[in-house]
Amino acid sequence: MISRTEARSILTSLTQSQSLLRHMRTIELVMEAYAEKFGEDKEAWAIAGLLHDADYEAYPEKHPQVIVEKLTAMGETEIAHAISAHYTKWNVPYETRLDKALLACDEVYKGTELLGVDLTEHITFVIEVLKANKAELGI
Repeated sequence: MISRTEARSILTSLTQSQSLLRHMRTIELVMEAYAEKFGEDKEAWAIAGLLHDADYEAYPEKHPQVIVEKLTAMGETEIAHAISAHYTKWNVPYETRLDKALLACDEVYKGTELLGVDLTEHITFVIEVLKANKAELGI
């Protein structure tokens, strides 16, 4: 499995914007917390959050195909699929809890519905994760 070190290397090779890097770090933290809550693979979920917009700055017209293809070539098909599905207008099926959680953490409404999580509880959960990491995130 891809390590977070490898994932961060991929991320920084494609993204320079500090606000976009902070956004992806935020989603990484929330995804890791959800994985822990659901008893899922924390590394895979965190990496999906970290890389979900990795190609957005460098290849906005191809987003998310570049990062999806890179992860697929590395054998990370589950993470690649979740990233390919993290926007409802792309019409990619939501097959796993990972897919649904990434959508919930990035787009919210449809994701929380698919994930089976109450919207208010989801927002509270996200706020708590952010509060726990406020110094790092600069909030």
